[in-house]
Amino acid sequence: MTIGIVQTAFLGDIVIALGMAQSIKAWNADIRVVFVTTPAGAEFAELVREIDTVLVYDKRGRNKGVRGILSMASELKQSNLDVLLAPHRSFRTSFICAISAAKRTIGFSTNSLSWLYDTVVPYKSHAPEYERNHALVCQVFPDATPVHARFNAEMLSTIFNSMPGQFGLDSPYVVVAPGSVWATKRYPIEHFRAVTKSLVQRGLQVFAIGSSADKSLCDQLEEEGATNVCGSTNLQEFAALIAHAAVVVGNDSSPTHVANATNTPVVCIFGPTVPAFGFAPTGIRDVVLEQHGLDCRPCSPHGTAKCPQGHFKCMLTLDPSCVVDAVRNILEK
Repeated sequence: MTIGIVQTAFLGDIVIALGMAQSIKAWNADIRVVFVTTPAGAEFAELVREIDTVLVYDKRGRNKGVRGILSMASELKQSNLDVLLAPHRSFRTSFICAISAAKRTIGFSTNSLSWLYDTVVPYKSHAPEYERNHALVCQVFPDATPVHARFNAEMLSTIFNSMPGQFGLDSPYVVVAPGSVWATKRYPIEHFRAVTKSLVQRGLQVFAIGSSADKSLCDQLEEEGATNVCGSTNLQEFAALIAHAAVVVGNDSSPTHVANATNTPVVCIFGPTVPAFGFAPTGIRDVVLEQHGLDCRPCSPHGTAKCPQGHFKCMLTLDPSCVVDAVRNILEK
């Protein structure tokens, strides 16, 4: 039996969806799993040994447009899929699933063109994302167990052991990830600077990480004593650095989900979004920080370019000392 999974959204969504493959393999190790994702997502998918085949859908590059959809569907046809699961809810995904020749397609009720799917599953807006995804798996294997995505520890160790000479790693260290695709989901950089300075003064090595888009933010943390590796790692090295950290500090964004996939404790800061949306960290040592009592929260399911109210209280009033205390408490335990 061959099962496909299509998830080409943001990196955090992709990381969470990797657990679907692990749930399927835990139910029956002989099932072949094909995972369709973005070029960046493929780097993370390769860290999950339960995935047999990773297909790259470069929707903004070589697979752009209608030709790209047809090309991706053709690749899936060659995989002879028995079932195709679609946690991603875009119209591209729906078209690809519809013409993939899979014997059965399963998607959410909120998927674009949901009527194209053979089986439509209600989307529970206030459930953890991994549980939402598992509802798709349960349409095929009702007694399967939901699984939090986990990267292969052995693979991460191999990657990590090739890094110390480049970055001068000491242990323990803290990883700080100040970026997010959405501006209002970023804890203010002046607050991140205060957190970084305080941690460095306590004798901790701090690594500032992020994509090339986060470089200006990480440069400012470097001024406070952080080791700036922003743009100096590929995504698998990024995951390895997180995997061996004592704690990760970040926003409601992909580094939080990578930390969960490596079983690294995380301090996650929520502003315009809320944990009830389903993307809060799930580890027993994880800490969620948010400003309660604001009528304007949540203001958006994803965050926005700027605060709709103009005051940005959800982030500005969350004191950096709270973040430092959360990190200290995790380290002490």
